[in-house]
Amino acid sequence: MSDHGAPAAPPPAGQPAPRAVPADARALLALAAVSVGFAAADTYVVVLALPDMMAGSGLGIDELQRAAPIISGFLLGYVAVLPLIGRIADLRGRLPVLVGSLVVFALGSLVTAAAYDLPSMVSGRFLQGVGGGGLVPATLALVADLYPPHRRGVPLGVVGAVQEVGSVLGPLYGAVVLAVAPWQGIFALNALVAGALVVALLVLRRRAGGRPGRAGRLGTLPESKSESETGTGTGGAARAAAGPEAPGPTDWPGLVLAGATLLALLLVLLEPAPLATDVTLGLAFVPAVGDSRWTTPLALTLLVLAGALLARCLLAAHPVLDVRRWRRLAAATDVPGALLLALALAGVILAFATADPQVAVFSPPGPGCWPSPPSPRSRSGGATTPAGIRSFPTGPCAGPRPGARWWSASWSAPR
Repeated sequence: MSDHGAPAAPPPAGQPAPRAVPADARALLALAAVSVGFAAADTYVVVLALPDMMAGSGLGIDELQRAAPIISGFLLGYVAVLPLIGRIADLRGRLPVLVGSLVVFALGSLVTAAAYDLPSMVSGRFLQGVGGGGLVPATLALVADLYPPHRRGVPLGVVGAVQEVGSVLGPLYGAVVLAVAPWQGIFALNALVAGALVVALLVLRRRAGGRPGRAGRLGTLPESKSESETGTGTGGAARAAAGPEAPGPTDWPGLVLAGATLLALLLVLLEPAPLATDVTLGLAFVPAVGDSRWTTPLALTLLVLAGALLARCLLAAHPVLDVRRWRRLAAATDVPGALLLALALAGVILAFATADPQVAVFSPPGPGCWPSPPSPRSRSGGATTPAGIRSFPTGPCAGPRPGARWWSASWSAPR
């Protein structure tokens, strides 16, 4: 019997009645879920385009093993940010992390589309993975912020379903684009879609920022219960009491410098024939030393523009990218622990990616620079020390429960 007209089930005993989720918060969650699905699609979007990408990077069709980093580079970037990005989202807010991740994803897409050899292509794919990996923890944390525990099942399931659907539709998405455009069109379209999502998120932020009491969940959020009880919070409650931070004035000089730097980077990578062969403009593409395009006057101009942009971000009152906060973020996060965990995950990916499928599935020595797996004793000691000395460890630092296995010590530390 249908129960569409029945009232919603009451919350469990001891929990407050659920409050309606604001419309702008639901719109933010929808955009975040779409972003997660779109980034997931990019994991396998290169399946059908891989032969063309190999040719564009100078690899033959019989060098498939050398082309493995085109896929594993994305996975490396994806897992590299997962251990750290959740804590950054707690400190900086969900929306800034979502926007920053999309910007990095778009930048990686542009670099991949303009790649001229295998290292530049893998670098672009790595940036795409960093941006895509940053979307997942922020979106899942957003669900926890907006819904009480007994109502999180459906939104978490929707986010997970969207991610899986994106992975399945990735090859189909690549095939549709390849039917009408070269492989570069896939990544150019990625950049356009990511840019549109960034604009939509920023518009939503300004809408919410103009209404008192509605932007608190979109920006920096209050500290968690555990932090407030232990006194280790970072001032989230004070920020919440003071209200949401109003967006600062637009840094137009910084945006101009960022645009000029990006344009110079694309010109260095692409070396457009009409410009490179011009009698006058072509002088900017002539290498000063050797035959590398990174020693051309245009590449030196790129370095100058990048330096000017960094100086602007360090000195401006409201820079387009406030790098001065990075030091405070690093002090409030377990960067060494996150790097160790990311290194372990990257080792697993590289060990599989560098194996010769005709000989073995798993590469015993890895790519030549990874050490053998440590013993249980060294694993326990190696991971316990950072967790024990950090105020905000990547892994939980509570003491082991009675009867816990020996391997649980790898995520434990003395009280």
